Amino acid sequence: MSDIIVLDFDGVICDSAPENAATAWRCCCRLWPELFQGDAPEEQIRRFCQELRPYMETGYQSILQTKLLWSGAPLARITSEFTGKLEEILAEVGQTKESLKPLFGGERDRWLKEDQEDWLAHNSFYPGAAEALKTLLARGRVVILTTKECRFVERLMERAGVKFPSEDIFGLERIKNKETTLAELLAAGSLAFVEDRLATLERVAQVPALDKVKLVFAAWGYSTEEQRASARANSRILILDKPDSLTEIP
Repeated sequence: MSDIIVLDFDGVICDSAPENAATAWRCCCRLWPELFQGDAPEEQIRRFCQELRPYMETGYQSILQTKLLWSGAPLARITSEFTGKLEEILAEVGQTKESLKPLFGGERDRWLKEDQEDWLAHNSFYPGAAEALKTLLARGRVVILTTKECRFVERLMERAGVKFPSEDIFGLERIKNKETTLAELLAAGSLAFVEDRLATLERVAQVPALDKVKLVFAAWGYSTEEQRASARANSRILILDKPDSLTEIP
């Protein structure tokens, strides 16, 4: 077994897509009240979870996807083309990463304060994920590497009954990017990195300094059939099909 098991959070441990969709809608209500009002429609949440989430890397991006979806933008622009046109889309809506990141986190904080149980109810650990985490923690060091803010990960861990060391949660406010953090962690021992976003694994695979990191794709997370097929065709990547199998990481 690797010295350190590094896990993405959303899409590997926690299904946060419904909460993400609802938080993005709340942010849109603040930015564009002439277009967005009230609670997010169920159809909007469904479409975000099923169609858009596999193409989102960081929470604030869901604000842009929500805005464009509600405005009737072509689906390709907020799915397959989204990453490549991110800067263009930001300029189009008159926002920046720096303006949207604190808005998204702040809206989550506001929701948690107003109705904690409702916020928690929009998040759920995948079946078997909490048990797998506990088993891995009993065996050795486990690190969470995520673009979600640390405080939200900690709250969800508490709710799931997982005692996770806060110093081993590397969230949005602690990392520059995942490759840099993996390189820093590699100095402490061998690594296995579990991620549901194929593009992230492919990025890591292109960094020579990370050649020794075992790359693991969580097939139950936010991915498309095409992405899963590409992952299975990549000899560098190990595929896991269910959260229970996290305990089988070499």
